[in-house]
Amino acid sequence: MPTNSATEPARRAINIRKAKRENSTIETDVNEINPDLYSLNGQLGQDPVITYTNSGKAVTNLNVAYDVRERQGNEWVSLGTMWVRVNVWGKLAEQVVEYLRKGDRVVVIGTWNETEWEDKETHETRTGVEMNARDVGFSMMFADKKLGEGNKF
Repeated sequence: MPTNSATEPARRAINIRKAKRENSTIETDVNEINPDLYSLNGQLGQDPVITYTNSGKAVTNLNVAYDVRERQGNEWVSLGTMWVRVNVWGKLAEQVVEYLRKGDRVVVIGTWNETEWEDKETHETRTGVEMNARDVGFSMMFADKKLGEGNKF
């Protein structure tokens, strides 16, 4: 994955976690960040699908899109869409499949993980980031449905 400004927050989170483990100096205000947990607010790009490991543990992978924006003067400017793979495990994976659908706006709380793989076409080593979810829920920011007695909640 080419390095661009959209991947920098995730890569920064990974670098901070590495620095914390190595007890090295972090050049930032520690009160600004939590190097252990991050939130991601975006939209599901496909219906969640559950699979099971050989040992029987449930896992669901979500593809979450979010708009990367930065402030330029008095306006927010879109830098483009970033897709993030989110790994959801155990009981939470089963609940995600039951309640969420493609297009739903979600909030994910989790940790960043750097991944590495070989590109099948070019055979080059590629790197990327993904999130391991600790919690997933509906985002109410752009809610267009009302919750009531008819819902599963």
